[in-house]
Order: sequence, then C-alpha cells, then structure tokens
Amino acid sequence: MPRKSKASFEVVPFRSAHDRSEPVFDPPPPPAHLGEPERLIWAGVFADFKLETGVSISVLTTALEAHQRAREAREAVAVDGMTVLGRDGQAKAHPLLAVERDARQAWLSGIRALGLEL
Repeated sequence: MPRKSKASFEVVPFRSAHDRSEPVFDPPPPPAHLGEPERLIWAGVFADFKLETGVSISVLTTALEAHQRAREAREAVAVDGMTVLGRDGQAKAHPLLAVERDARQAWLSGIRALGLEL
C-alpha cells in the first residue's frame, strides 16, 4: 500500500455553516460602447448569475453587442419601412432585416453558450 503524503494528515479546522460565507463578487461595469438597454441586461445578468471568468464576460459582451446590433437594425427598419427601392425601382426587403435576424441569432447563441436561463 502506498504511503500517504504529509498533506493528507493535516487537520482541517472545523467551520460552521455560519462561517461559510462566499467571497463577495463585484461585477465589472458594462463596456462603455453598449447602449442603455444592453447595460440594463448586463446588470441583470450579473445580479442573477455568477460570471467570474474572463471568457464568460467576453462572451456576454459579444452577445450584448449582437443584441445592440439587432436593436439598432430594428429601429432603422421601423423608420425606413420593411421595404426599400432597388436600383431598378422595384421594392425589395430592407437589407437591415437580414442584419437583425443574424444579430438576434448571435445574441441567442451567446446566451446559450453561457448556459443562462433567461
């Protein structure tokens, strides 16, 4: 039978349930380039979930950038209408509809990658 290391014989002091407080995590501020709706989502995510790794914070930032892009595209389409005139004068779908669709998918993919249940 192999010998136990010296560390395995150390006595671990008893801590009651009251002593087991978790360290306080101070969430980082949202990136300055995010709009107000995305900043509110940032605060909500950090209020409900623990995202402590740099990678998870980066994924959240990218997801919120996609959310912002989708929101801005939707706002532009609301002003311009769902169709625009093509170079031959025919009506065609507004190009920002595809941007909104793709950005919305990127937002949802980022949330799924983080495993958040929103």
